[in-house]
Amino acid sequence: MGNVKEGKYKVIQNYNSVEGALYENEVVQVYDNNTKPGHLRAKDSMGRVWFIPKNYLKKIWCFLNLHYIYIWNKN
Repeated sequence: MGNVKEGKYKVIQNYNSVEGALYENEVVQVYDNNTKPGHLRAKDSMGRVWFIPKNYLKKIWCFLNLHYIYIWNKN
């Protein structure tokens, strides 16, 4: 899959296809199972599978660790 990692991505531009549309700011889950070159296999919040061009997505980085939140709230 190259330099693209699995995880959550945000749609940065509306993507239309014959199956429907993904709208800007929607969050999708990307999987390492791509069959179309230049596209990523993603699943939206409704469970639909999409093959989206890479330039429509931006990786969401999450540094949240629930263990640290528990310790912080405990003190």
